[in-house]
Amino acid sequence: MLNAMEQEYCLNSWKKPDYDALRRDCLPQLAEAENTGDRTAYARILTEAGCRFYDSHVGAELPYQTESDVCDVLAARDYGFSMIRLDDGSVIAVLTEPDSAPGQSGIHDGTVILSWDGREINEAIAQTECIYPGCAFAVKSNEDVYRPAFLAAMSGDSVTVTFLDDSGKEQTAVLPDLGYGCGRLESFCSALVSLFTDQKKLLSSFGYEDRNGYHNKMDEYIFPDGRYKALPAVVLVNQKCMSAGDALAKYLGACENVTLMGYTASSGVNQNIRGYIYLPDGICMRYPVNLSLSEEGVPLIDTDETRENRIPLEAVIPMT
Repeated sequence: MLNAMEQEYCLNSWKKPDYDALRRDCLPQLAEAENTGDRTAYARILTEAGCRFYDSHVGAELPYQTESDVCDVLAARDYGFSMIRLDDGSVIAVLTEPDSAPGQSGIHDGTVILSWDGREINEAIAQTECIYPGCAFAVKSNEDVYRPAFLAAMSGDSVTVTFLDDSGKEQTAVLPDLGYGCGRLESFCSALVSLFTDQKKLLSSFGYEDRNGYHNKMDEYIFPDGRYKALPAVVLVNQKCMSAGDALAKYLGACENVTLMGYTASSGVNQNIRGYIYLPDGICMRYPVNLSLSEEGVPLIDTDETRENRIPLEAVIPMT
């Protein structure tokens, strides 16, 4: 599988995935899972491998029950609340169940969380990997927003949480696991964006890469209509806005009368999925092999190895 992707994945030179690390970390685990017949472990390892390409178009397509089992392994815990990090750096409880152990311990929505299982909360968050079926983070800053929520679903049968009570005093509670854990549409994109602009714009160039770099082969354009070019508009995006949604965010956001806004940027992926590797137990690993290029002749929208967002928000919705 990795050998094929190393030859065919169209963003190898752009994202620079670490195939040596993937082989070192994943292949022995895959072999062990095959030897023991552990289908859930096999699918989990493939899910983790896919996530480390930091491309939402790369990943294992799993049968429904297998995906459910993998979700239970990767983020199976529910301690009665989730967490977000505010703009001031504090981490607070959200979605708290008032009649559960957190509520009875004094934790409610807005309670400041100080530590998680003995680790300072920001240290624990920094060490959390956001790995989940169908959830790969091309933009690192998007992943950083989600890390507290992923941490809130990761620990053992119980978690020790230190927090500030309503009087500002530190309190510690041991909370049990409640057991509730958890296509590309360019024609539409072009037609919609055309309503907000009076300028012809390049939508994307289908191209290829050889030893001399990237080459445009066929261009697709946005042809202006302009009937709403003076209408003030706000486009809301988040991490789940991906692929054709990324393109829509990019081109609508470039219109002078449109403000691009969100808690996070869009997903940061846009290449064409045409690569499929069929594996045991009904699992399929998908990945892009056909390139969409920008006017500058580099991969359109997708983050490179820095994982820096390339569709900047004009306004970030504050978490306060």
